[in-house]
Amino acid sequence: MSKEQLTNDLWRACDILRRDNNCGGIMEYIEHLAWLLFLKFLDEQEETFALEAEFRNEKYLYIIEGEYRW
Repeated sequence: MSKEQLTNDLWRACDILRRDNNCGGIMEYIEHLAWLLFLKFLDEQEETFALEAEFRNEKYLYIIEGEYRW
């Protein structure tokens, strides 16, 4: 994923969170965005760990199940 694609995804998430009636304002949805960024970086790190395990002929067990990953 390119930097531009990630930026577009984050702005789309901002738009969705702004329209959400359960979101109390900018400070609340910034917290949600922080979690989204954390999950994105976790997914990228796990991909690196999985490749390293593959080079060692080992199996890597992802922390988050496939359907819930980024």
